[in-house]
Amino acid sequence: MKSIGLDNSFFYLVSICLLFIIVCLLVFRVKEGDKKASNLLLGYFTSYLYLIGITYLFMYTNPQSVIHSLRTGHIASLLMPVFAYSYFKQCLEPENYTWVQLLHLLPAVFFVIDFFPFFLLSASDKISIFQSMSAVEYRIGFAQGMFMPKYGHVIVRMAQLLLYWIAQFLLLQKAKKNVAHPLKLASPFTWRWLHLFLYSQTTVFILPIIGVFINNAAIETVLFSVGAAGAMAIQCFYLLLHPEILSTATYQTSLTLSETDTNRATSDPKISETSTNEPDFTHVLTATEMEAIGHSLENYMATKKPFLINRYSLTQLAIDTKLSPQKLSSFIHTRFDCNFNDYLNKYRINAVVTELEKKAFNTKTLEAISAECGFNSRATFIRAFKKEKGSTPTEFIKSIQ
Repeated sequence: MKSIGLDNSFFYLVSICLLFIIVCLLVFRVKEGDKKASNLLLGYFTSYLYLIGITYLFMYTNPQSVIHSLRTGHIASLLMPVFAYSYFKQCLEPENYTWVQLLHLLPAVFFVIDFFPFFLLSASDKISIFQSMSAVEYRIGFAQGMFMPKYGHVIVRMAQLLLYWIAQFLLLQKAKKNVAHPLKLASPFTWRWLHLFLYSQTTVFILPIIGVFINNAAIETVLFSVGAAGAMAIQCFYLLLHPEILSTATYQTSLTLSETDTNRATSDPKISETSTNEPDFTHVLTATEMEAIGHSLENYMATKKPFLINRYSLTQLAIDTKLSPQKLSSFIHTRFDCNFNDYLNKYRINAVVTELEKKAFNTKTLEAISAECGFNSRATFIRAFKKEKGSTPTEFIKSIQ
């Protein structure tokens, strides 16, 4: 196969290295906390890594050992927009998976069906077909299918990219209208990341469109590859600069607010209690809804004790109780006049006090007690304890001895 003069293998290698680092980080982080969003982001970057990796192998090495993977990279490219949209939605409007969501896989399934006879060919037949391809044909031709025309699958992919990008854009615009959206308050880096994640994807379809108007197949093909690799590079560099976003707890729509975040939120005129822009929590829920949510929530907290889980979030509570995060947030704000972080800490501190009074923690350090009861650190535990009980844990222990 003849490569295009504007191609650069070094660019591919850098892209592969960046993607490999991100995938490895996600593989380790995916074991913590809520796995849904982290798995989706892992699927997105793994698909990216496979697509660019397999392209590099076929363009710049002797691909005979992997010849049966010919044309499988396009499957990864069709899965990427699905993972991107699903990740975006899980961050902003988390929900449980349903069978209906499998419909997102239809473009990939359609491609597999169209290329099924090709995938069954012998290695020698595939090598012969590959050697007859130009670089343009390899990347955007796809003439080996049963019924789609030569550039049909690329057109389908571009349309898919555009539609899923619009869907993500609409989700973000909807979230922006909520000035007190939990993600804005709890994780500003993640909020900015979602913006960058969305707008960096535009290069994937804008650059190929520019290539069409240039009317040069070689340049169009290069722009097609540069668009995908460029979006990936922007996303990877941002994640490497802000690795906290890769923490699975950060993916959740409502994270546990730190004391600094809480102070910032209440001092921000856009979201302070006196602001007219803040949602009026007292009118969100009816009395019947308040009673129903109260009963369900109290029963769940008493039986499952989720507050003992480190970094437990409002999103996870919503999933576990099958109640929307908005309703739960409104209920907690109205009934207890506090945020979700303070609500959890009340349960945690009460659990600590119960164990201290039973002398169950006599041989444990404050660090061990704080970790066992769901706190991130000893300092956070001490602040929360003093806020709730008016004394430090050490002072309280002395008072009951």
